Amino acid sequence: MGRYTYMADRRALRKLFYSGPQLNVLHNNYTKRRRFDAEAALVSASSIQIEAPVEAVWAVIITFRDWRTWAPGIEMPDLAEIAPDISFKWRLNGVAILSTIGVVDPGRELNWTGAFLWFRAVERYVLEPLGLTSTRVTLAESLAGALLPLFYSVRQLQANHERWLVALKGRVELGRLQ
Repeated sequence: MGRYTYMADRRALRKLFYSGPQLNVLHNNYTKRRRFDAEAALVSASSIQIEAPVEAVWAVIITFRDWRTWAPGIEMPDLAEIAPDISFKWRLNGVAILSTIGVVDPGRELNWTGAFLWFRAVERYVLEPLGLTSTRVTLAESLAGALLPLFYSVRQLQANHERWLVALKGRVELGRLQ
């Protein structure tokens, strides 16, 4: 039992102080390769099924300027172009985040890196057609930064993802926030 406790304590400490790869490494070696940082202190993925074709879901996701009308706590810019390596500033619950798009695969995936304070994230939106009139959307994220688990938990991250997915479903299916 003593060895197990020691190993568990070491893993917990490693997660507590893990800051993750440098932002450029995270962008080029993770985001652009459709991966997230599995070593990050917080890793979460949530999915939802939306009763709409993948094209309709994709159109809502890539129209950043409209997110503020349906996505709780999110203020996105009106980008002229959504393409790999485009950087943008946005706000999540009032916190300013600088992100850089990694992958834009129409109807399949949009992902980016994000940085705020000393924290770094990879956020992936993956769409999967379920026949002609239904789509599964998965939102996966890794979030790293020293001491992060003292301020934020996987449970909180997942709750935010699920709130966002329910709002997306409402916007796509009903044209409004649920």
